[in-house]
Amino acid sequence: MMPDNALSSTPFPAGFTLPVKVGPLEDWEWGGVALNDPSQGLFVQIWHLTLEGDNVCIEAPSVPKTTLFTGADITDVALAFDQNMRPFVAYAQAGNAKFWWYDPTVQMMVTTDLPGATTPRCTLDDKREFNTSGSDVILAYLKGRDLYFRMQRDRFTVEYPLATDVGSKLTTVKMGANNRLHFGIGAT
Repeated sequence: MMPDNALSSTPFPAGFTLPVKVGPLEDWEWGGVALNDPSQGLFVQIWHLTLEGDNVCIEAPSVPKTTLFTGADITDVALAFDQNMRPFVAYAQAGNAKFWWYDPTVQMMVTTDLPGATTPRCTLDDKREFNTSGSDVILAYLKGRDLYFRMQRDRFTVEYPLATDVGSKLTTVKMGANNRLHFGIGAT
């Protein structure tokens, strides 16, 4: 949850928790024992998302590699899990930002476009078991040099502005070591 849907007025710097996204064609994220199984919490094992040809694949130490979806011209992928251990993938395809997620209104995985957005990144803002009802998948991205986000509780339909003229690339969004959400900004 983003209090007041805004950045903090006072900076609280801290390092990112591991793992941290380091390249465009793969991402790592803490998750549960299996897809769609949060029964043991969301800090069981580190999952690995990769782009292999046109296939967006996921695997974990106890889960064999499986293809989530396919698409031509995908150039960037980012991974999160919702509270029910369903994958959420933000990605760029042919220069367009998109996300693949479980939409409870249609009860299936769907793809949604993000017109005008670049470098989409995602995270479940708080994976701790006591805060499941207060957590959200956060989808962050840039439009031009401005930072925006959308959240799961709005079904990702409301765009919230966070900051202007921040940079040309969002590198990561994830919980910091101080249990606050942090955004990594860099150059292209």
